[in-house]
Amino acid sequence: MKALALIAALLLASPAHASIESDLRGAFEAAVAGSVASADAQITVGSLLCSRPDFLRKAKGIGRFDFNPTLRPFGRLSARVEFRVGGRLESAIVMADVDVQAPVWVMNAPVDAGQSLDGLATLELRSLARLQSGALRATDSLDGRVASRSLPAGAVVTASFATRPVLVRRGDVVGLTVVVGSVQIRTRAEALRDGRLGDTVTVKSLEGAVVSATVDDAGRVVVIR
Repeated sequence: MKALALIAALLLASPAHASIESDLRGAFEAAVAGSVASADAQITVGSLLCSRPDFLRKAKGIGRFDFNPTLRPFGRLSARVEFRVGGRLESAIVMADVDVQAPVWVMNAPVDAGQSLDGLATLELRSLARLQSGALRATDSLDGRVASRSLPAGAVVTASFATRPVLVRRGDVVGLTVVVGSVQIRTRAEALRDGRLGDTVTVKSLEGAVVSATVDDAGRVVVIR
């Protein structure tokens, strides 16, 4: 019985702010999750700072949580929070140190410029705070992309590094398909600029007409009227 009484006393003496801090961390985590837009992201909410530190001890719970979104959903973030203190709602600013790790494409083997990236990169969790701009995430496909320059194993793949191959080059004679309703007219034309899949390029038909066309495949463009 004495042991049970001691345990109960310790539980009653435990700091009430533990549950408040847990609620705040949960609120920050939910708010950041909405900004990260990655179901695989791992969010860690670290230390908390409150403009009214006593609220962390006295509050019985939190009410409204107004998160201040930023361009970078990590680092030192803040929110205006309503605390239930003494039967009323009191407002304070809470800041939290947040780290977000998300899956990004990382080279598992060295690659040379112009080489296909198929099978040479895997998804690994990396802290967004330490990533360079343009890092490709899990939602970005590497299918059909090639290296714009050499890169060692372990390097994070960025948009500027993983480019799509040039399918049409300036001066090439390409297949030109003109689509008018259900009618298709196929002819040849000279490409006047380089283009990748989906790019709009100008071509000159055999008759000398210059038109804008969309790169449809290697050596092939299409015009839809």
